[in-house]
Amino acid sequence: MEPEMYHGTIHPDVWYNKMKNICRLNQITENNSILEFCKNNIHPSINVKKVNSLMELINVLKSDISFDIFKNSVKRKLQELKFDPKGDADHILQFTCKFREYCFEAEIDVEEQKKYLLNKLPEGSFQYKFITSNLEKITTLSDLIKMFDDSCFEESKIIKYGSCITLKHVLTGTYLSSCNINYVTGSEQQMTFTRKKFPDSNAIWIISDSVKQKEKDNDPLIYRNGFHLTHKESRKNLYLSKNYKSPETNLLEVSCRAYESDLALWKCIETTNSKNSKDYVYTKDIINFQGYIKDSILRSHDFTFKVNNKLYQEVGAHKERIGGIDEWCIELW
Repeated sequence: MEPEMYHGTIHPDVWYNKMKNICRLNQITENNSILEFCKNNIHPSINVKKVNSLMELINVLKSDISFDIFKNSVKRKLQELKFDPKGDADHILQFTCKFREYCFEAEIDVEEQKKYLLNKLPEGSFQYKFITSNLEKITTLSDLIKMFDDSCFEESKIIKYGSCITLKHVLTGTYLSSCNINYVTGSEQQMTFTRKKFPDSNAIWIISDSVKQKEKDNDPLIYRNGFHLTHKESRKNLYLSKNYKSPETNLLEVSCRAYESDLALWKCIETTNSKNSKDYVYTKDIINFQGYIKDSILRSHDFTFKVNNKLYQEVGAHKERIGGIDEWCIELW
């Protein structure tokens, strides 16, 4: 490992640690010897001739004009650093490491660090709201980095427009599904049901706002906001009938149709036992699933109906009292 000449283009602490490692490798262990080795690798434009200790050496390097210039250059890098809220895990990791490195090297205080970070985040983003609501807890750079990482991790658990999800019926453990088979009763449209206790391709749905899909993709899903639930395999929307009844128990029929009407709009609402004070819908939240028709709640149960000699667990909607039989666990797929 070759020694690095100090020109003021690296943080003095970082440079000194590198020099100590070289000394260790070369079995230079005495402080005076380390000091002379370091002084011999500092550019002559920085006067360290009268320095008598390693601590004094670092202080001289930090008081030299070159260090002010270096810190200003790092602040410019900090200003230019970009964060993409839609970036993947690698982007978040690289951004976090660079941000921390630049804050350390620029030697700015924690209040300025907060401003720099918040300036990187869109004001409407989850990360911005998460951090601003916890600012009083941040007293160090480590606190700030931890809070940012927490915000990204929490954000990864939020259901968004464009997310693929499953809906597990809590009481029976079966998943809301559809397939290219139609009801033999009622509307005779593509049927919905719950059948298996593990999700397959028939149980994957997309949270969508079909009319404004491109505009809303990646926006967080908020409780009681409307959306379409699009069956991934068939690309048809979950549809609530006003007139037809479910095949077994005469609930309101729920089918899949290629419509974007109000009858294909749904919203997540808090369960009667929910203590959820969050605005956003998170994966693993237990929800009631409400249709556009007022008080129409998605329900499943142990009742089954038969099509083509196969049994399917019935799904329908009702306007009766909400209970545990109406609870669904929404999960990111």
